[in-house]
Amino acid sequence: KKKKKKKKKKKRGLKKKYLKNCCIAGRGVVALDDLNMTTPAMCIPRKIMLTLSRNDAEKIRDFAIYDDMCQRTQSLGLVLYVWYERMREDKSYFKHYLDCLPLQFDNLPQNWPLKDIAPLLSDTILLDTIIRIKLSHLARYLSIREKLTKFGIQPVLFKSNLNKFKKKNK
Repeated sequence: KKKKKKKKKKKRGLKKKYLKNCCIAGRGVVALDDLNMTTPAMCIPRKIMLTLSRNDAEKIRDFAIYDDMCQRTQSLGLVLYVWYERMREDKSYFKHYLDCLPLQFDNLPQNWPLKDIAPLLSDTILLDTIIRIKLSHLARYLSIREKLTKFGIQPVLFKSNLNKFKKKNK
């Protein structure tokens, strides 16, 4: 019998020696030399991407397909999936990534308490806009919570998340 030679799979992209880590905790990469436009700088396997096409996102994906609000707000399905993965805690494949993400965004004006914003922005259109955004977010939250319950995704997870959030921010 003749031995078949195995073809080496040609790796796409750059070799490690052409890249260096530029940020703390490996969150960035810098090319040490000029890159050819046709050379991929990196390849990310689909199985490690946080997308609704993953098998473990089936319930959220189905919900996002049939919910009119998810259809109008493209990122809402992904937001729900990130929320779902965060609730899975240690069972989540993305736990270490999700642990790096902030839980609150205090630096955004729509997240400031109204008592802090009102004196600064009284009689401006911006104050009205921020109030509308806050009311819209609350309405969307309540609507999504109700719809998820009807879809078989228990809102108990919302309560556990809220309790964790309160404990972390005391």
